[in-house]
Amino acid sequence: MLTKNSFPCLLAKFRSEMATAKVVDSSSCRKLALIISNGNYRKESNKLSQSINNANDLRDSLKKINFDVKTANNLTKKEMTSQIIDFSELIKNGDLVLFYFCGHGCQLNGKNYLIPVDDATIQTDRDVEDFAVNVERTITRLLGRNSSYATIFILDCCVPYTLVNPSRSTPIVEAKSLCEIQSRPGALIQFACASSQASNGVQPTEKDTSLHTKDFLSQQPLRSEEKIYYEECKEYYHLTGQPLISIPEEVFDNSTELTTSSMKICIDEDCNQFNLQAFITEFCGKIKLSPKDIQIKQIQVGSSIIEAVIFNKFESSDKKLSIKMMCKLFTDKLREELAKLKVFFMFMGPIKTLFKQQKYRAEIKLNPQYNRIYKPGHCFWQGPINDGIDRGNSPYYCPVGWKRYSFYVTDRFSERFKGWCICYHGTKFTYGLSILLNGLKPADRNEHGAGIYVSPSITYTCHPRYAEVKLLDSSNQSKFFKSGKYVQFVLECRVHPNNIRKKASETLGARNTTIDCNINNEVIEWLINSQNKSVVDFNDPDSSIVCTGLMIRVTNDHPGLLPDSQWWHNSHICNNKDCCLLGIDLDTLQRRLYNGYKCEIIDD
Repeated sequence: MLTKNSFPCLLAKFRSEMATAKVVDSSSCRKLALIISNGNYRKESNKLSQSINNANDLRDSLKKINFDVKTANNLTKKEMTSQIIDFSELIKNGDLVLFYFCGHGCQLNGKNYLIPVDDATIQTDRDVEDFAVNVERTITRLLGRNSSYATIFILDCCVPYTLVNPSRSTPIVEAKSLCEIQSRPGALIQFACASSQASNGVQPTEKDTSLHTKDFLSQQPLRSEEKIYYEECKEYYHLTGQPLISIPEEVFDNSTELTTSSMKICIDEDCNQFNLQAFITEFCGKIKLSPKDIQIKQIQVGSSIIEAVIFNKFESSDKKLSIKMMCKLFTDKLREELAKLKVFFMFMGPIKTLFKQQKYRAEIKLNPQYNRIYKPGHCFWQGPINDGIDRGNSPYYCPVGWKRYSFYVTDRFSERFKGWCICYHGTKFTYGLSILLNGLKPADRNEHGAGIYVSPSITYTCHPRYAEVKLLDSSNQSKFFKSGKYVQFVLECRVHPNNIRKKASETLGARNTTIDCNINNEVIEWLINSQNKSVVDFNDPDSSIVCTGLMIRVTNDHPGLLPDSQWWHNSHICNNKDCCLLGIDLDTLQRRLYNGYKCEIIDD
């Protein structure tokens, strides 16, 4: 039987799927579960003491992730059949469905059956077909109601079920354990122990296999682009206190096969001091990955860089499903836990995609000759610039108060991006490098439709809903900034007018105030075609949007005190960190504004 401590590992395989599928919004996806636990069997030898406890533990775990759970205990065959039929009629397309049975099960002639508690009629194996519940028929019934999403079946039937054997001298025999069930589209079937394996009343445990670092060390040096990439990821890790997590587009693209699934884990520790076994045990526990599903291939030297294969025995669709279901586990809290293990980078997907990604990133270089400080006395102009460069059909205004760190994109920049408009995308402090290393995700908020949101106004994109206001600590000041108290990052981008799906109004409730005197509030948000990609790669030659620079603004006090930010206080602004990353308590900021505090921009 599953124990209470087994549930997190099992649930983690499934519980984030509803939030990672491309075609279903997790906020609108219903999550339904039917839990049946049988323990009070008529035959004394078959009674189970922990079934209801297991069911209750699972029920509580599912409710925490917003499942609507129906629980039923100690059911007869008629009651089990009725519960399954009633539950199936609740299912609609697009639902995430989970069916869990804890109790006895057995197989007969290659078919699986769940044993109800009125089992006094089941004396021999020939009685099973008539008086038990057919598993395959149950699966078919539930799948028939749910053709567009995932249905999960967990069969917790480890303890052997005993039957009468009148034809032999031994009066009691054990029925055959559940046999393997053929996979079906849309179904994920999980046994509490391996199919056709009985536990003899003892909870199955993972095989004790010792992993020794020296057995996996590779003498092959890192490729130059790999080394550059990992050093940048390590810089991100030291700056943010979190590892960079990378999941490629192929995982979310239902039209492609995922023939192989690899994992790269980079640990900020000398490989000669690295304890592989201790790390894998703790790592798998944190990300809810069974050690059976990860095979170590090699450890590259320098920092400990593990290359492994995951879910190797799974079909392509199940590989994708398993990786997608892990994605939403990577909350900030879990990232911080992984950082404690010194993990600074993690990748899941085809290893060739990672190599391609690293090659692309190695080509992102700073282009210092185009770095700019935008203020009087440096680079400055009033009104739309008129320098003869074709920047499409949208005027380009001076981003006063910002410093641009320009990226090298191509030697033929003017030719390649002729007619492409300049726009801006605000970002969190911790996301700036992540976006450059990992690509740009379409927006979660879809006020004007699905896609990437940008603006021709840097004044608009630096609102704390879009660009985090970050209070600098002493380590940031010494390493990255000579002075200043607050910093904001905004990405400078280029987009071709043909990829601008819509120019629409602001969505911050600023209709009664002017955001940017150069740009009308009604056309200040641009919706960019993301080409149905879950991550838009800035270096993809066919990308709809390209990042050309990182805009940085450093101030000696909170930027909400700047004259250009006064519109913040006449629009939406709040203390909710899921909405506005203000970097200060809103009441404190408003008091300082009322008391006449001033703020100046610092250009190091």
